Amino acid sequence: TLEHAGLYSREKRTSEEMKLLQRASIEMLRIANENEDDFWLTILTITTAHFGLGFNRALLLLTKDNHRILYGRAGVGDNDTEAAMLGWERDKERKYSFDSFLEDVIAKKVLPTPLQKFIAGKEILVQEFGNKIGRLLEFGEMIELSEEEASTQFPESITCGFTPSECALIPVRAGAHILGLVIVDNKHNHEPLNKNSLGNLQTLLANAGLVWETLRQRAQSEELLDANYEILGGAGYQSLQETLNLICKAARNFSQANWAIIYPIRKIEKSPFYEFEHEQFGHDGKLKAPVNISKEQPNVGGVSMRVLHKGELIVNDMDMESPILGDIKLSENHFIQREEVKALIGIAIKDPHTRAPHGILYLDY
Repeated sequence: TLEHAGLYSREKRTSEEMKLLQRASIEMLRIANENEDDFWLTILTITTAHFGLGFNRALLLLTKDNHRILYGRAGVGDNDTEAAMLGWERDKERKYSFDSFLEDVIAKKVLPTPLQKFIAGKEILVQEFGNKIGRLLEFGEMIELSEEEASTQFPESITCGFTPSECALIPVRAGAHILGLVIVDNKHNHEPLNKNSLGNLQTLLANAGLVWETLRQRAQSEELLDANYEILGGAGYQSLQETLNLICKAARNFSQANWAIIYPIRKIEKSPFYEFEHEQFGHDGKLKAPVNISKEQPNVGGVSMRVLHKGELIVNDMDMESPILGDIKLSENHFIQREEVKALIGIAIKDPHTRAPHGILYLDY
């Protein structure tokens, strides 16, 4: 009888969670369209609330800077067990539900929890995390950590405000693209992490990742259209350099690069080589030291000649995949070393009809 009662209880809980996820999948797109903060708050509230998946605490960290940094996006929960228990009891007494929460979101009545205040805006290099978390970000598979493992896999900047305990880390992904991760645990009631609830959380985060990526791409497309209107609208009356500066600004904002520059080029008469038009180059962003463009020209075997011949040069990680150009590795280039460039994109700008090169765009990270 006890076994059957337990099975019924588990099946009922799973059914309720599935109904909530179906409802959440409808609501999350509406909420994300209105406010990104409310969107992630809703995801983590469903993760932790008694009407949701019921985990004690949750942290959301998203990637940035070519997956070199994890930054704190949202948190729900408390390190203090007594305060957490009181909050749960209060919610049960007032029969707090998903609908109640949505009403509070609309009315801006949801107060940030201590973990939200702790994690919001925090930026941590991925290399500061342990190798298990690094593999999660590379392969996108959920991992579980014991309390001891959590103490070593998380950097001190996390453990100082998120007391380690047995936990699970679930990737936030859009297809094969890993956007970040969510950490959940049951620090206060010490219940085992429910496998069905973890599976449902994976489903919830997969849907959330697709929604967020879709909205982000739409926003980027709108920004690109706005930039096109601004650039093309001004091209008729402003100098080429001013137009190239606008293009660099748009490209840098769109790609989140630190530095963007466009070198217009012209073919040297009676020669197969090209030269930069120094008086016309455009750029956007800040460098550690100013570049003397007037002294630079594309060298045989150099970076610019490689871009012109191949059409593009993409280096995702300068430390891991530095190509050899000419006699030296790209990572040994004086500009790359001085500016501490960790990734770059070089693209040849070509006439759409004749395919003749007109310039080179560089994006540095």
